[in-house]
Amino acid sequence: MKFAIYRGERYACNIRNRKIRLKSREKKSGFTELIDLEGNVHSDIFIKEVSDRKVEDVYELTHEAIFKGVTFQTSGIGKHTLDEGELLLLSDNLQDISTHNFFREDKFVCHKNVALEEIDALIEMKNHILRFRRKGLVTTRVNPSYINDYLKQLLQ
Repeated sequence: MKFAIYRGERYACNIRNRKIRLKSREKKSGFTELIDLEGNVHSDIFIKEVSDRKVEDVYELTHEAIFKGVTFQTSGIGKHTLDEGELLLLSDNLQDISTHNFFREDKFVCHKNVALEEIDALIEMKNHILRFRRKGLVTTRVNPSYINDYLKQLLQ
């Protein structure tokens, strides 16, 4: 997931040719309804295209999860994560099949859906991009009692 900070607010975004397309669920000044490639108008998604000079920050957000004291990659954090109360963990260590009851996905990857309540911590990894690259990678630990609130705020 990519995000941009524009006028003090965080927006999900896409980047194309150094132009940043901000997305919002609310109609805001300068934002227009999204028209997809097939010409369909989406009255619940609003967009605004700005140059990278108009934003205060741009970063890509990824996550890891600590489960039973071990750090795992996560996959596909979205609305379904809150709806189902689960997080998909990934591992390339096939020993996790026997030690943590993971399922083999292919020759080199195994996975497991874990209830959010079983997660020891969620690690937010904010990797700054474009002209903000010099800020590097910033990690933040989200403790178990705050994971649901963090995800609600992230996914709104």
